[in-house]
Amino acid sequence: MTIGVIADGRPWVVPVHIATRNGFDFEWYSHTDTVHSQAIEQDPTIAISLYRSRQGDDLELGIYIQATAEKLLENPDGTARYRAVADEVWLNDHTHVKRRLTF
Repeated sequence: MTIGVIADGRPWVVPVHIATRNGFDFEWYSHTDTVHSQAIEQDPTIAISLYRSRQGDDLELGIYIQATAEKLLENPDGTARYRAVADEVWLNDHTHVKRRLTF
């Protein structure tokens, strides 16, 4: 998944590996000194983007999530487990019609 934050007043987007997912709640590990981790400490509002494409790069399914992130557990090695809980979810598919999902 890709997460977007605001760091020093500018957008910053970075891919992270999903450690666990429960519905539209996601958890991942990151180093606490990275730009996105530091930005979450300042403002926990993030954006998440996930998509799957078909052969030929046609969009099959795309999801945009506005979420609130938090650091759950900091490890001695300088990494931490983070969680994002979805506030709003939008779906886009091959029809290119954006639809808000209720959950």
